[in-house]
Amino acid sequence: MNRKLALVSVVLVVLLICVSLSTLVYWYGWPKAGKEYARVEFSPLIIDGIEFNCEVADAPAEWTAGLSGREELGLGAGMLFVWPTPSQQTFWMKNTLIPLDIVFVWANGTVGAIYQAPIEPGVPESDLTRYESPGPVKWVVELNLGTCAAIGIVVGSQLSIRY
Repeated sequence: MNRKLALVSVVLVVLLICVSLSTLVYWYGWPKAGKEYARVEFSPLIIDGIEFNCEVADAPAEWTAGLSGREELGLGAGMLFVWPTPSQQTFWMKNTLIPLDIVFVWANGTVGAIYQAPIEPGVPESDLTRYESPGPVKWVVELNLGTCAAIGIVVGSQLSIRY
C-alpha cells in the first residue's frame, strides 16, 4: 500500500510541474536561443477600487520607448511611468499605434491632469501634439483612450500606486 501511495504522489507532483511549466509557456512564450528580453515589471494601480495591471517604465530607455510600436493594450492594462523624484514631463504619440488616456499624477497620488491622446498617423514629428504635466509629477499612467471617462477618473481623483 505504501508503494502505491508513493507512486501516486510522484505522479501528482510530476503532473503539477508539467501544468505549471505549460502555464508559463502559454503566458510568456517559449524562450528563443540568443534572444534578449527586456525587463518587464508590473505594478498594480488602483483607481476608485478598480485595479489595473500596469507595465512599469522606471528607466530612461523605458521612458523613451513607452507604448510605441504596440498594436494593442489589454483591458485593465496600462503603463506606469515612474521617476525617482517629481519632475516636469512632456509626452507625445510618436510611433504610438494605440489611442491613450495620459494621466499625470502628483507625488501624493492625486491626478493633476488627464489628456485624451488619439494616434496621429502621418503627422510630421515636429507637429505632433505635446501633452505637458501641469507641474512636477512623480508618475504618469497611460491607459486605453476613454478609460478615465468610463470609470470616472477626473482631475483630483486619488490613485493608489504600489511600486
